[in-house]
Amino acid sequence: MKFHSIDFTAADWKLLDQFADRTVFQTREWLQFVRESQNATPVLAELRDGSQVLGYFTGLMISKFGVKVLGSSFPGWTTPYIGFNLKPGVSARSALEALERFAWDDLKCLHMEVSDAYFSFEDGEGLGFQPEHYGSYRSDLTKSEDELFSSMESACRRCVR
Repeated sequence: MKFHSIDFTAADWKLLDQFADRTVFQTREWLQFVRESQNATPVLAELRDGSQVLGYFTGLMISKFGVKVLGSSFPGWTTPYIGFNLKPGVSARSALEALERFAWDDLKCLHMEVSDAYFSFEDGEGLGFQPEHYGSYRSDLTKSEDELFSSMESACRRCVR
């Protein structure tokens, strides 16, 4: 498996947005917001095994004191998860391993952080990463307003309204 860069401005966003696990934090608009607010360079990459496309990675690269760093995402970006969009059956651990090679060899980064809602601790630990867990909330915005509000506790509903 190997990652190949995709030009941010020429990316096929309709194709990328077809993945069922895509989040708002992987959209062109959100990446543009982080790009501008953090002085970051968006990184889009296609994961292939030969000619077969297995999925995609979304992140941003920053430079601190001349050191390139890849984040997907970083604390303070108000972006809990960016990470991967993989086809069913593709190993998250193998994708992370390919991303590590891509970050070091192709992007010339000296550090990377990846936050992905579908990783397990074992995915990262087996490759020498230091996994951490934090809680977050998700709302399925394809539901009706009534369905969304009925799934919330009353205190939350009052705060939103």
